Amino acid sequence: MTRHRSHIAHLARHTLLLLAMAGMSAVAPAQEVEYVPVDDADSAIVAELSDTFTRYAYSVDRWLKLESQKEPYLTQRNVFSSFESGFKRATVARLEYTFTIEGGTETRVYHAMSGVEPDEAFARLLSAKDGLSPKPLSPVADQFRDTRWDVRASGLDESESELHAAETADGLDHSADAELKAFRTLERELKEAKVAAGGQLRVRVSKIPCESCRKVFARFADRFGMSAEIAYTEEGSEAYAAFDERRKAVFRRVRNNRTGVRPLRPLEGNLPPERLPVCE
Repeated sequence: MTRHRSHIAHLARHTLLLLAMAGMSAVAPAQEVEYVPVDDADSAIVAELSDTFTRYAYSVDRWLKLESQKEPYLTQRNVFSSFESGFKRATVARLEYTFTIEGGTETRVYHAMSGVEPDEAFARLLSAKDGLSPKPLSPVADQFRDTRWDVRASGLDESESELHAAETADGLDHSADAELKAFRTLERELKEAKVAAGGQLRVRVSKIPCESCRKVFARFADRFGMSAEIAYTEEGSEAYAAFDERRKAVFRRVRNNRTGVRPLRPLEGNLPPERLPVCE
């Protein structure tokens, strides 16, 4: 009887050990990055991307009203049109991170656009016009309305981040990609404990993510142990056409208003009123 009980106890311990090992392997499953193409012109993603672009466009408008008082050539047609051409082609990215805080949940949105900062772009255009070295201008970022829920992503120094642009077959420099800016900004806030780890990621991008950005997504997912959904519009799709039409309408207002004092009004969209940008 004693031997029988001892055998049962041994089996029980062995079974518990196997269950524990199975539990350990279930704690850290492989993190997944899911890519979702969006084609529906009425998708909420179109409105969300439009909202992010509008925030950037209106910050440029506010900046121009201030900076053009010192540099009137900023609003000269050829300078402004050159800036507009590049600005409207930039990739827009919107990273929504939902995390637990004080027993509830909160979503923080990281807004990003590809390319150099608008003030740097204007400085280069002025330099090309005058044939002089670029003159530093005040940061357009200062005119972006950051809130508790909305953050303007910024390009961080390479040494401050574990996320880096990769060399790709297209031979392009991807260090100023919108997606990289957004993920680096969230990375910084996670490390500084401004937001709690272990949240959920929803990413919206106005173009198909490139090879470099896909590597950034995978690296971030592995580093911080979270999955991500990457939804994107593709050039030529109905969703992209709808977004592009909204984007043009927004910047048309900036162009028509660039030397005036009239307040701009945000586009109506599918977002609740409190999430739309407020411009004075």
